[in-house]
Amino acid sequence: MEQVEITNRHRILRIGRGFSAHDDRNSGLMFMCLNGDLERQFEFIQQTWMGSTKFHGLNVETDPITVNGQVGSNGFTIPVRTGPVALEPMPRFVTLRGGGYFFVPGRQLIRYLASETACPL
Repeated sequence: MEQVEITNRHRILRIGRGFSAHDDRNSGLMFMCLNGDLERQFEFIQQTWMGSTKFHGLNVETDPITVNGQVGSNGFTIPVRTGPVALEPMPRFVTLRGGGYFFVPGRQLIRYLASETACPL
C-alpha cells in the first residue's frame, strides 16, 4: 500500500468549539470529528498516536494535552533544527465531562433517500 493510501485511512474532519464560563462552570473546548470508520480513524489516532508512549521515535511520552499520562510520561518533545527540545512533565490540562458517538447516514443511504424509489412524486 502506498503511503498516501495509508495516511488516508486515518483521515478525519475535526473541529473544536470553545465555550464560555457561566454559572459554576469553567470555559472549555468541545471537540467534534467526522470520519468514515470509527475504529480505523478516530480510535486509531486517539490510542496509537496520542496515547502511545512510543510513537515516531519518542519514548515514554504521550500527548500532554489530551492524555492522562503516567508519572514521568507526559513531557513533551519539540523537534527543532538544532535538536529536540524536551519540556518537563506537564500538569493535566483536560477534564473529560462527557462524550458520545453519534452516527450519520452513509452515502449509499443518502443516495437511496434522494432517489425516486424512496420518494416517489
